[in-house]
Amino acid sequence: MNNHTLTPSAINHLKKDKVLRKLIDEIGIIELGIPNTDESFKSLVEIIVGQQLSVKAAKSIISRLQNKFGDSYKPADFSNISLDELREIGISNQKGVYILNLVEKINDNQINFNTFEELNNDEIIDRLITIKGIGVWSAKMFLISVLKRTNVFPLEDLTFTNQLKKLYNINDRNSEKKINELNNSWSPFQTFAAKYLWESKDKKIEFSS
Repeated sequence: MNNHTLTPSAINHLKKDKVLRKLIDEIGIIELGIPNTDESFKSLVEIIVGQQLSVKAAKSIISRLQNKFGDSYKPADFSNISLDELREIGISNQKGVYILNLVEKINDNQINFNTFEELNNDEIIDRLITIKGIGVWSAKMFLISVLKRTNVFPLEDLTFTNQLKKLYNINDRNSEKKINELNNSWSPFQTFAAKYLWESKDKKIEFSS
């Protein structure tokens, strides 16, 4: 399913879920945008930079990266940079190692973003998590934000999981069963459903299923 717009058939499918029906009616149509593999490297760097940082702190470091390399930095920009230079920008030693590992894998053609369009989500995740500092959460955020994949269930994301539990009255006794049911019922439009849950948090929409 490669349609990055919430089509009438997708709306009808998701509106079978009464929580999503309310969110769609209140929030309106959400679109994923157009995939941009040219931004793949930049996006992964920013995902690494943003790990365990506030949005404000991450934006500050990303701004310094852009000041040094321009808005669309490439692997070549990092080929001869040292960890000390990255630390001057505000990137920790560990994250610097992660970024340089990413550059190395791209230069060795172990990671080739141009082939990702041919791969399914699980295959892309398997490749990305070979990069130091990229786990399943980071890989799924990449699928959603860069590749605009429409069927990603980001259970590793804390905000998503908290909203899931809150809006669907999920508790320790019923969590596995209910989450599996939602995972199956939202397919093949899981990403849209996830975006509605994230938006419901931002807009402070309060109700229970």
